[in-house]
Amino acid sequence: MAATVSDVGTHRDLLEGAMHSAEGRHDPYPFLADMLARDQSCVLDDGRSFVYGYRQCTAVLRSPDFLKHGEHASSVPSGITAQQAEMLRRERPDSPGMLSSIDDPAHSRLRRLVSLVLTPRRLEPYVSLISRTLDEVLAGLDPAEPIDLVSTVNSQIPSQVVGELIGLPLPDRAHFARLAGLQSLGRDPDASFADHLTAVRARREMYEYVEGLIDAERSGSADTPVGRLVRQQQDGEISRAELVSLVATVYSAGFGTTVRMLGNGMVALLRHPDQAAWLRQNPHLARQVTDELLRYDTPVMTVAYYAGDQAVLEDRPLEPSSLCTVVLGAANHDPRVFEDPDGLDVTRPRGDSPLSFGYGAHYCIGASLARLEGDVVHSEMVRRYPRMELAGEPVRQNTFRARAFSEIPVVLEPS
Repeated sequence: MAATVSDVGTHRDLLEGAMHSAEGRHDPYPFLADMLARDQSCVLDDGRSFVYGYRQCTAVLRSPDFLKHGEHASSVPSGITAQQAEMLRRERPDSPGMLSSIDDPAHSRLRRLVSLVLTPRRLEPYVSLISRTLDEVLAGLDPAEPIDLVSTVNSQIPSQVVGELIGLPLPDRAHFARLAGLQSLGRDPDASFADHLTAVRARREMYEYVEGLIDAERSGSADTPVGRLVRQQQDGEISRAELVSLVATVYSAGFGTTVRMLGNGMVALLRHPDQAAWLRQNPHLARQVTDELLRYDTPVMTVAYYAGDQAVLEDRPLEPSSLCTVVLGAANHDPRVFEDPDGLDVTRPRGDSPLSFGYGAHYCIGASLARLEGDVVHSEMVRRYPRMELAGEPVRQNTFRARAFSEIPVVLEPS
């Protein structure tokens, strides 16, 4: 059952600690464990609901009664003036909404179309691209000197791979990656008005660039994902605005979460050398390791929805249009589903999949590509550099929702 009225204050305090305190942003899992020990969900006094039990999270994520309404609910600014809201409205690109923020029937129609260009068969050739890109990145590094793993490896791999996927010219990939990072600034619940303004301006610039990319593909005949989507638009299956949004979504889904996943995963392996050694001896089981790393330190901690008219949480009706936040990071540490949930165990028996990429209708469209990158990078890095070690304390990003490192100092081959 959801938390009782007498427990609401305790749950609110724990949520505040996990999401907003310096201690929680560094390590929210003790707060989440305390929440899970008490209940699986909670409805606060102001009507907002939070879900953190694994079974309850999957129930919400697969329910048609929880909606997006064309926006990322976690990105809606709070505490801003009417003038600031109008400024944000003017700066936003003309868009039907990103695939991850729209509801059926448009969502199902567009997801079906974009899924056709991101099938496992079509993505399989990218394994060799990931390996080749990693080779090129590592060839330019001095293994005896300290490096920042985030800027030298983790951000370079998805930037090049997803850039190739959508046909970004090589000189533009670093700039586009920067825009992708900026446009996600507004996703944090504590984002300032300046962050929101930076985010919408970056998204507008991304969309304008994508329009030019589409025009270039329209005059060509390359069998690329963008080229295939362009042909679908020419056949009248999608509008131009939807096409622009889809291409931007494919890039965003294949970049930001992957960078976070690689950073969290490498730090976990460096801090658990026995787990890295097991991967080194069992590279054919890299997918099992990637899934455990995704569960252990979740790259995107929350997703948010609006309650529909018939929405219920553990048989409790929710106020229509109230905000419901699904805490994926808590679900991935639910002791009712995962034994010793706070421990890293890459030999963990296969069972329920982690919810790191969501679940149900809005399951992350870039999940397959991200997992491929994780499989290659994790296994190759521990194989090539068995003595790799941290050269300092990794720096956490000061945010709860995007669980990531901004800097990871390492020495690949210490003397």
